[in-house]
Amino acid sequence: MAAARYDLSEHSGDLAIAVRGPDEAACLAAAVRGLAAAVGEVTPQATRAHQPIVVTGSTPTRRLVALLQEAIAALDADGLLAVDLRDPRVAQHRLAGSLVVVALTDVEATGPPPKAVTWHEAHLAPDPEGHGWRGRVVVDL
Repeated sequence: MAAARYDLSEHSGDLAIAVRGPDEAACLAAAVRGLAAAVGEVTPQATRAHQPIVVTGSTPTRRLVALLQEAIAALDADGLLAVDLRDPRVAQHRLAGSLVVVALTDVEATGPPPKAVTWHEAHLAPDPEGHGWRGRVVVDL
């Protein structure tokens, strides 16, 4: 399977992020990149920082929602846009890794800021046809 990817689409005025990848961790990283792409384009001079992150959830879908909620919280509270997830490790009910973040002042906005992740249509699981993993989540704008 090719590297993980995301696709963005409008969903009733909100944003849908669909992800595909070889495993859960790759899909989680793709979801973070998709959320960032919906917010804006990072300027070339942007300084990237790494913030350790740990989220828990009893299912891959719960970890997906929790991760994106943390990314939105960093944007709201700290003015930091998460642009990637590095070294994601999933074990039992826990995701650990490092969010790559940039200051919102180093982002050229292309869309409205996300408000929240919804449970509507949220899922992340192995592809039933055996082609890696796939998932989808809707974000309120």
